[in-house]
Amino acid sequence: MTDFLLELRSEEIPARMQDRAREDLARLFTAELDKAGLKAAGLVTYATPRRLTLIARELPEQIGRAHV
Repeated sequence: MTDFLLELRSEEIPARMQDRAREDLARLFTAELDKAGLKAAGLVTYATPRRLTLIARELPEQIGRAHV
């Protein structure tokens, strides 16, 4: 298992919008993991005026492959 760090840089994110931005990032990232058939043990998000960061804990290191 491994951790994954995603850091997005942006223009100014007003303080009143940072909590919602963190929630949206976590929700959208989780939806993409689900589509890929992956699960994280947990997600941690952070926001600053110019950054959104997400850490996905304990993702599988590789995806199983079907035999052809």
